[in-house]
Formats: sequence, C-alpha cells, structure tokens
Amino acid sequence: MKKMKYRPMVYRIKKTYFLTRLLLAPLLLLVAETGLCDNAGTAVRLKEKAVSLGKPPQNSKMYGITVNMPDATHMAYATRIDNKMAVHVDGKKGPDFDAIAKGTPIFSPEASRAAYIVYENKKAFPVVDGKKGPIFDGIGDFTFSPDGSSWAYKIQEGKKQAVVVDDKKGERFDFINGQPLFSPNSKKVATLAANNKEWFAVVNGYKYGPYDAVKEPVFSPDSKHFAFAAQKGILWHLVTNGIEGKGYENVTVITWSPDSNHLAYVAQANKMLLIVEDGKEHESYQTVSTPLFSPDSKHLSYPAQKGKKWMTVTDGKEGPGFDQLGPSVYSGDSLKLAYVGIKKKKPVMVINGKKQKNYESLGMPVFSPNGKHLAYRAFNKGRWRMVFDGKEGKKYLEVKRPEFSPDSSKIAYMAVSEEKLKMSMVVNEEEQTPFDAIGRPHFSPDSKALAYTVLVDDTWGISINGMVTENKFTGFLKGVPLVYDSDTSLHGLALKEKPETEFFRIEVEIKSKG
Repeated sequence: MKKMKYRPMVYRIKKTYFLTRLLLAPLLLLVAETGLCDNAGTAVRLKEKAVSLGKPPQNSKMYGITVNMPDATHMAYATRIDNKMAVHVDGKKGPDFDAIAKGTPIFSPEASRAAYIVYENKKAFPVVDGKKGPIFDGIGDFTFSPDGSSWAYKIQEGKKQAVVVDDKKGERFDFINGQPLFSPNSKKVATLAANNKEWFAVVNGYKYGPYDAVKEPVFSPDSKHFAFAAQKGILWHLVTNGIEGKGYENVTVITWSPDSNHLAYVAQANKMLLIVEDGKEHESYQTVSTPLFSPDSKHLSYPAQKGKKWMTVTDGKEGPGFDQLGPSVYSGDSLKLAYVGIKKKKPVMVINGKKQKNYESLGMPVFSPNGKHLAYRAFNKGRWRMVFDGKEGKKYLEVKRPEFSPDSSKIAYMAVSEEKLKMSMVVNEEEQTPFDAIGRPHFSPDSKALAYTVLVDDTWGISINGMVTENKFTGFLKGVPLVYDSDTSLHGLALKEKPETEFFRIEVEIKSKG
C-alpha cells in the first residue's frame, strides 16, 4: 500500500510504438453506411457510428488503460501533467490529484462502475463513480464484487490493517494477507488476517481460527461453502465450513466442482503428493498438479508423475506416459478429455486416452460448444494446418487458434498463405478475402455473422461477412474483443493517431437492403 512510481503507457500498433501526449476534444460522432452483398449473396448494408471516447491532454503521459469487460463499451485511464494526475472515463477528466495508485482505474464486472485510489497529502482514499470515499493512511488491493454492487479494499491505519467493504471498516488486525475475496453471489467477503501471530480466515466478520497459518481461501460456485488451508503445528488441514480435515505435510490447489458438490485438493504425505477428493485419498505420486472437474462435475482428472513419466489420471485411471504434458480440456458435454502429450520431443493429441497422429508441434485442443467437434493447430515439415475431427486441412505458413460458432456449425481461423504473405480468415476450410493483417474471429450469437478486424492500406477496419467498414483507425485496443450487442449489431474500441490521438467506440449495425 505504498505510493507507486509510474512509467508511461506505450501502445503497440502494428510493428511500431507511440506515446500519446495530446489535446482533449469535445465528443465526436462519425456516421457512415456501406452497402454490399454478404457471402450468402444477400443485399445488406452496414450502418456505422464512431463515438469519440476522448483525447488525452496535450503533453500528458498516460497510465493504466482499462476497459469494462466483457461489455467493452467504456474505457478509462490516468494521465500525468507536471506533478498532477487525473483519471479520464470515456474522455471525461476527473479532478487533479498528487498521484493515482498503480493498477487503477478499474471497472466493475457488471455495473461498469469506475474506481481508483488516490494518494493526496500523505493519505489515501478511493473514488468510486466520481465520489470520494473515507481517508486512510494507506489503501491497496481494491476489488469489486462479481455483480458490481459492492467493493472492498485493504487499509492501513497507523500500525493496524483492516478490510473496508462499501466504505464500512471491519475489524482491525496486525496484518491482512492478500486481496479481499468475494463469493460468487457477491454476498460474502473473505480475508486472511493475523493478530499476535495467530491467523484467522474471516468471512463477513466471522473468524475461523486461530491457526499458525492460513492460505488459499475459496468459495464454492454456489457460494454456500467456504474452504481454506490451515496449519496447526507442523501439519496442514483442509478446513471446509469450519470443519478440519486430516492433517498433511501440505495442502494446496483447493478446487470445487462446478456443481459445488465435490471438493478436491493436492496434499503432501511422506514427501509424496496425492489428490484428496471428497475426503478420499487417491494414489500417491512424485508430483501431481491441479485437479480438473468436468463441466457436469462427474469426472476428475489431473496430471501425475511416476518415475520419469507424466500421465493424466482420469477417474483414477492412468493414461499413457509422456515426457511432458499440456493442459487438459473437457468438452462441454463432459464426454471427452483432450490434451497434448510429448514423448521424445514429438507431440501427439490424446483424446479420452487414445493417441492421435504425431506432429512436430501442436496447439491447444478446442472443442465446439456442443462438444461434438475438436480442432487444433498442427505443424509438420515447415507448414501449419488445422486438424478438424481428425482430418487435416490445407497447409499454411501459419494458422492461429480456431473459433467455433455458437451453434457449432462453423469453424474459423486466421491463416497466412505463401502468396505475398497475406492473411485470410478460413471458414469451414474456405478462404475469405486476404488482407495485410487480420484479428481474431468473432461469431454473432445466432452464428450468422462473422466479424474480425482487418488492415487495409495501413489503417484498420472491421470486416463483417466480407464487408469492410468505411471508418478506419490506426488500431484497435489490444486484448479487447469485438462484442455483439445483438445478432445484427456489434462494437469495438479503437484509436486514431492523426490529426490527434483519439479513442473511439465503433458501433456497427448489419441491415438488409430494401
């Protein structure tokens, strides 16, 4: 909770970097319409609206750009001019302060509230939706509840620390470890705290303990159960709803099943590791890693090492041995488990324990939403291709991670062809119009529209079913997806460098002609 030093935010656009130091301008609205036929031959038009999200002040340095995810409709950042900092939300500048805490501003997950921590006159206070909160000696680890209705943070008062929830201070302790943890339903807050070397797990003010140490608090998905690891003497115990389990040399990686009815964790006994599932011990191994429940909560798998070999153990049954293992992925219907195994530097996809064809390199397995299809990237003899349900696609210089449509009928991925090194979106093995560069594919909820960003004459636009927007930008914000507001409308966040750097939300509606 110390005052942090900042470095200017540097943006990456294509292969160049730039630092924004510009003027704030009034809200702008750019409207355009593009008319074409989509890939199915239907006469459609794109109605576009580019809403300005503001320009950074002239000669300012920018810090901590953030976007409200998953909606991606708003953006915020901090700026510094001389010795003062301010937060801008959608282009609207807040008050000047001595300093804004690193890691802020942030948005709440659902309500899109903007919050940040201010350092002023050797004190600290939060600002939520433009309203100042109580003042303390120090503040850190600010977090919102999953529904965005509440917030919590850790504070320093003299030599004591406490957790504040919705600006209401809780019990003071000598030390509080880590960020406050909200339950999935946003109604409970857990913290790990110590007084006089006695440790407690605290949930809504109720203290579990004392213990010699506590760690890894976790709520069940339905928020009805709470578990953590606690040390008594030399042994660690899993504590679930206040009930202590068997003592081990260590307890870690506590994992609830999706339905909240099962709990698994890694325990150490006699210098060996084992999975404990619902209180029952699995076989011991040299090493085991994170347990993974299937979506229907009926199956449990985890990586385990025996001798020099690694294997994936599923429902207690060992799979084939490998030198290395990649992460495991369950299909949405829980009927399939896929992962990459590597033996003698040769990777192979393994599906329900059965090895597929060997390649020189493989990407992560991707299941369709209905669980019936599996795709992954594969490299052999200098070329990449997509493998879909075991069938190899066309060879390319490069292919990127595939994306399935929501109805599982389509698969799209970016591919780089040898012809002029152009990039194309490949949809069900059909290449779309090539561009100098393209972004990730995004299907509409009804699976009828496919959108992705494209580079055209050194500027970026959005391609929707083969039509490209008239509005062009220097780039789109990295890591921020195109988001559909309905089956026929979407938006993205972009910026322009000229004549001045300015951020925009580009909104596009797909309309039928006539």
